[in-house]
Parts: sequence; C-alpha cells; structure tokens
Amino acid sequence: KLQYLFTVFSMASMVTVIANKIFLEKIPLKVEVILSSVFILVGTFFMIFTKDINIFMVGLIMSGLGIGIYISLGSYLIINTFIEDRTGKLNFLHFSYSISAVLTPVIAAALIGINLSWNMVYTTLLILVGVVIFLALKTDFSGVTHEKDKKNKDGSTDWDLKVYLSASMLFLYVFKEMILSYLIV
Repeated sequence: KLQYLFTVFSMASMVTVIANKIFLEKIPLKVEVILSSVFILVGTFFMIFTKDINIFMVGLIMSGLGIGIYISLGSYLIINTFIEDRTGKLNFLHFSYSISAVLTPVIAAALIGINLSWNMVYTTLLILVGVVIFLALKTDFSGVTHEKDKKNKDGSTDWDLKVYLSASMLFLYVFKEMILSYLIV
C-alpha cells in the first residue's frame, strides 16, 4: 500500500491544477493562496502526527490539493499581472522550480544529517508555508486581471511581491515532493 501513496499525492495535485481555472473565476486570489496553504498545513500535520496509513493518505491528498494550487497559481499570477517581460518572469519562475529541485535534497539531507527526524523536516516545510501565508496577506492582488482579453492597465514591469510569492510556492512544491520521495524510499 505504501508504494501507491505518492501517486495519490500526484493525482490530487494534478486534479487541482486542472480544476484551478474554475476556482480562479470564483475565489479571490488572496483567499485561494491562503486556503491552499492551509490545506498543505493540515495535510502535513496529518502526515507528521499519525501512524495510521489511511490518515497519512488523507494528509497526502490534502497536501496534493494545496500544492496543485501553488503550481498553477504561479504562472497565472505572472501571465495575468504583467504585459511586458512576461517571458523573463516566467523563466525566473521556472528557474526557481528547477533550482529548488536541486536544493531541496541537499537541504533535506543536511537537516537529517544533523539528526532531525522526518517529522522535523516536515515542520521546516510548515514554517515556509507560514511565510507564504504571510506574503499572501501582504500582497495586493488588485493588479491581476481575471479575463483573458482584459489587459492590465498599468503595464507594470517591476518585479513585485507576486513574482517572488509565485517562485516561493513552486519552491515549496518541490521541497515537499522531495521530502516525500525520500521518506517513501
């Protein structure tokens, strides 16, 4: 049963990535970022504090749902916020995703190397998700347009907090994925 757990996480994540288009039309962005972070927090608590495989699976599903929002929301924020230099900002976002795939195993190994348990490594993740919630509370999402044909009026080229919030969400996605992969292996 254990070998299928990561598939459950990935499936929940994939379903949420696809369904997020519907959520984006109905839920304010700030609420969506905070809600997805809460899903990750609660799911991770389930994984940390249980010995029951079924509760662990529920935690994986909840975390997968939250991570799916993180994945899709990063690109959505950049595409719908900026008119100029979208490519550069999306490249930065994808670079953040790639660098996190390199750094997270190193971070997890270092934390485990200093005799931290997997539960403590997950707790580190919770701290980082708390940072995302804090950034979301401070972020003004009013410049993000929801309609495809509506253009952002100011055409801002500044890299504001939304770009860094998006990059940190993808970093946390990979961090969680790597921790889970090493736990299962």
